[in-house]
Amino acid sequence: MRLAAHRRTIHHADMRQQPRLVYQPQMYQRLIDLAPSRSNALELCVGTLAEMTEGNIYDAVDHTANQGKIAYIHLRNVVGKVPHYRETFIDEGDVDMIRILAILYRNDFDGVLIPTTLRK
Repeated sequence: MRLAAHRRTIHHADMRQQPRLVYQPQMYQRLIDLAPSRSNALELCVGTLAEMTEGNIYDAVDHTANQGKIAYIHLRNVVGKVPHYRETFIDEGDVDMIRILAILYRNDFDGVLIPTTLRK
């Protein structure tokens, strides 16, 4: 069994005066390191990572995939960064999804890929 932490699309250091564990790409490592186990993994949302104001989406996916810590990946695309971003169709956003897939392939990712549909 693998447990996959799912990151909400809220990119602030706190919410309702409570600190948030993850709001930038490099902070995902904290979740992984809190409980070193094959069962501890991430739901990695490409769109959520791409919206964040720090880091590089391709480096973040590569780093996490290289550790074998992606339980499943949500292929969602966006244009822009927080606070001015919008969701797009999977092939129209800022992220090169073919490059993401190449990174996953290079790291022998064998989990689930979930392509998204545009929300209304």
